[in-house]
Amino acid sequence: MEAASAGAAPPAPIPHAGGDDASEADLRQLEAAILAGDVEAAKMLARGLAERRVVINAEVEQEAVAASLRRQLQARLIGMGYAPARVIQALRRGGAQSVDEAVAWMSANSEQQPAPN
Repeated sequence: MEAASAGAAPPAPIPHAGGDDASEADLRQLEAAILAGDVEAAKMLARGLAERRVVINAEVEQEAVAASLRRQLQARLIGMGYAPARVIQALRRGGAQSVDEAVAWMSANSEQQPAPN
């Protein structure tokens, strides 16, 4: 995936002299922000890179991202009071991709499942 856009203002974290070193440092910071799930920092850094017309090639490990999102969704649903086994059923059998879809599936397929706490 490639992204480039016009502009000149750099993001605040690194002073830029206009060289490749600054872009490399920003790319490393962008990667770290994405891995940490820091959406705001990632947006700011990506915007600064785009404004300087830095070409970015990104590869996404879709399976790893999907697994991470599934774990986050499971944790959130369990935190809402749903039984872990029901949560897994909703994600596997119900194909739920969001909290709302999982809750709807569990409600429609409830077998004496108590309401969440």
